[in-house]
Amino acid sequence: NLFGIVLSLGQIETHYVCGYFSVRVRTPGKSLIVCCGFITGDSVNNKAGIQICGEDGVLDGHGNTTDHGTDAKGAVIDVEELARQFTHPASSASANIERIQEECRALRVFCEFDNDSQATHTFKFYDGLPEAPEQ
Repeated sequence: NLFGIVLSLGQIETHYVCGYFSVRVRTPGKSLIVCCGFITGDSVNNKAGIQICGEDGVLDGHGNTTDHGTDAKGAVIDVEELARQFTHPASSASANIERIQEECRALRVFCEFDNDSQATHTFKFYDGLPEAPEQ
């Protein structure tokens, strides 16, 4: 006797890529670690995330972080958690661009992405906003 079972589970997230990159940005007085994550796929809304962390370390006589070779806060422990910070709002494939940003005093990072199955995630780095003049 041969028995065959057909099971339908509905739509399952398939063919997706989850990844990230991180860079060190040297700014006056501190090195920053910027982690940029992304998810793209056929049956899942595309996602992106940006995290800016300050590098911890020994300070010199001027209060600047010395170059100690270890990025204490720059390690990404959960890539999916980083990449799932922002979800594209479209309910189906869409070429509409979603734009997210993260910033600190010294740096601004923008990400633009669509909800296409072969999406492009573009991360752009800019100088931070100038400090307001003292009055």
